[in-house]
Amino acid sequence: MPFSVGTNWDDNLIDQLSGYPEVEDLYASLPTAVIGHGRPVHSVPKVTRQDAARHIEKIRNSGRTFTFLLNSPSMGGRQFQPGTSDAIRQLCDWAVEAGVDAVTVSLPQLLEYVQKHYPGLAVKISHNSTVLTVEQAQMFADLGADQICLMRSTHRNESLLRQLVSHLTIPLQLICTSGCVHGCVNMVSLYHMSQTASLTREDRSDSKHGHHGQGYCFSWCHLKKLQVPEEILKAAFIRPEDLAIYEKMGINQFKLDTRVMSTAAIVARVNAYHRRQFDGDLQQLISVFQLAYDTRVGTQMGTGAADDSVANAFSRFFALASHVDFSKLLSIKNRELHQFVQSILDKACPAGCGTCQMCRQAARKVQQFDEGERGKMIEILTEYRESLIDLAK
Repeated sequence: MPFSVGTNWDDNLIDQLSGYPEVEDLYASLPTAVIGHGRPVHSVPKVTRQDAARHIEKIRNSGRTFTFLLNSPSMGGRQFQPGTSDAIRQLCDWAVEAGVDAVTVSLPQLLEYVQKHYPGLAVKISHNSTVLTVEQAQMFADLGADQICLMRSTHRNESLLRQLVSHLTIPLQLICTSGCVHGCVNMVSLYHMSQTASLTREDRSDSKHGHHGQGYCFSWCHLKKLQVPEEILKAAFIRPEDLAIYEKMGINQFKLDTRVMSTAAIVARVNAYHRRQFDGDLQQLISVFQLAYDTRVGTQMGTGAADDSVANAFSRFFALASHVDFSKLLSIKNRELHQFVQSILDKACPAGCGTCQMCRQAARKVQQFDEGERGKMIEILTEYRESLIDLAK
């Protein structure tokens, strides 16, 4: 059961993972690069290339592989410009010299580029490629991909997963720790990931409100979960207890989305999946409300507004952790979700929710909100979103 775990570039993490042999691969990105990636730049540790190379060496010395993220879902055609293509070549040269074993990409053209010029690198297809069908997966396999991370929306579609396993000869990977709204229009359309990736490019200076592209998506997602609580359980997470369900389908490669988290939090998640059992609050394993959770460099969205002249709605949003007590906001009783995912798969929910009440009924049973904190967060998110509409004025 190989796991790929996001590293936060902390050397202590490698030492603390020594007791978890199933963690065979670690992955990460540089804070900024000519090819963007999928995490808010504010939350990614500001590692230098020299420090990154040293960390990669330690990972490989521990007997694990390292995967470098080059997974922006769009470069706006810039990759074909001479200056940009030269920078991509320099970045890939550095990756090889640093000892990178594999790269994760979203763009088919970048897959072919790496295959041609760096045949020693394995190439993995990112979740940002939104692979949702057998045809899409086969096309990437035909181009030479070595692994495909499937779109989260496939996780609760057993029929599709079995078709993918039977048709593909390369490994398929699933992300366990996603808390994204099921069928999110910002994610499926790649709006969210494109906004995030555009702000991690080296040629982009973060404008005063540049990060509101991310804020729009985060606030929409979080407000949806607060107003319709069953959306939390509709997210395509995979609990430690559910791993065997997917292994029986023929999928045995899993990913923990942890690369901006603290070392203690990463190890705690790894331990739960290692034990295949977790008795606590499911929020500790999945990313339900990402806006203010602790990362290695502070909070996911930064510490406050970019400028004192920014309206109060923006200030409150980007300093959300100072207004809402996230330790009290919500708890989810993981142990009471026994058989929940299997029941969803048996019901074939990908056909649409319709009149099904399974997630709503389960949410009432396992979720507990602090209504005061919930109300404050709804107010802040609503105020921010109303102000955001007129941001360009």
